[in-house]
Amino acid sequence: MNLAGVSMSASGLSTSSTQNAVGVAMLSKSLASDKQMAASTVGMIAQAPAPSLDPNVGKHFDMSV
Repeated sequence: MNLAGVSMSASGLSTSSTQNAVGVAMLSKSLASDKQMAASTVGMIAQAPAPSLDPNVGKHFDMSV
């Protein structure tokens, strides 16, 4: 193998490693964002008012045009 081939191989490995590091960082940030949104959604559900005990509430909807 000549020096140019070795150099190109090393450059390719370096680029691949950098791309993998960037991909892992982006995935990690995305997962953290998803985790924060899920926690926010759970908090909103926990703070929601209890459903009505009357089963007929919201069952019928009349609209006049």
